[in-house]
Amino acid sequence: MKVRGDFVTNSSSSSFCHLSIKCKPLAEMLENYDRTVRERGQGEFLQSMGLHADSSREEVWGDWDEYDIFNEQVPESLGDVLSVLCRGVVNESHERMGVLGGAGMKELVGIPVAPLVRAIAEHRDEIEEATEEVFWSVSDTGWGGDSETRFDQGMYDSESLMKIKQIIAEQKGCDVEEVTDDDFFEYVADCTSMNNYTFTFNRAKDVEEFESDFSLL
Repeated sequence: MKVRGDFVTNSSSSSFCHLSIKCKPLAEMLENYDRTVRERGQGEFLQSMGLHADSSREEVWGDWDEYDIFNEQVPESLGDVLSVLCRGVVNESHERMGVLGGAGMKELVGIPVAPLVRAIAEHRDEIEEATEEVFWSVSDTGWGGDSETRFDQGMYDSESLMKIKQIIAEQKGCDVEEVTDDDFFEYVADCTSMNNYTFTFNRAKDVEEFESDFSLL
């Protein structure tokens, strides 16, 4: 397959992330850690991460627009939730330390998250057993359509691919069989692509599912 060099995938993109975890032990742990960090004069842990914890609501939540500390990761099972949460917090802490450290700051920058991650790991079973609900979603949209790499990875199902080729054939006034790969790449370059990843868990309703959807708009 010929590689095109004139189209840029997702030349302008937006990522939207939302998470909500209903779990009293986790909310209490984050609240206590945040309080300890503030009392030591080390900054605002939850606020700096865009996270919120309220033990009275028994909930941990966060919303990000154009900013996603989880790098588009979405857990695929209840067992993944704490792992993804901890990786995101650790990665964000390291990134902020690297950026600020590179700016010439001599003092150690950032909030030590290792104690928090260790505490979550030590109480992992307790936290998972107390988790009542989880809703975690990421929507990633990009202007510039799709790339050959995404095409080769099979992110289009056969039905969607055929629909797109039919549209192209109508525009060109030819049969679907005459639509080439280059025709396809040229068409999607003018589209907006959207990836949606969602994990839902509800203990009372016995629901645990991960969904992944890709579409062109």
